[in-house]
Amino acid sequence: FEPLLDALRIRTLHIMKRLYPVTEYMLENQGLGLQGSQNQAFTEVVHRIYEKFVDDTMAVCLERCKDDLRGMTRFVTWDLKERGSIAV
Repeated sequence: FEPLLDALRIRTLHIMKRLYPVTEYMLENQGLGLQGSQNQAFTEVVHRIYEKFVDDTMAVCLERCKDDLRGMTRFVTWDLKERGSIAV
């Protein structure tokens, strides 16, 4: 399951980090974008804060997924010799 969780992390980060430029573009097209050198510095700071938020949130989410996975698989007993009630 670890490779699947790693793939989930990579894809989620890829998508979330590309949402910021898309949002900037949409705001500029609607005339709501921030223009000018002072606003450019502000925009860069907000961008860094957003990326840190995405990284931190993904780390917490991935840790919770791993905890859930460990909890679900720790107490499962696998008896390959016994047939279940579903088997015909």
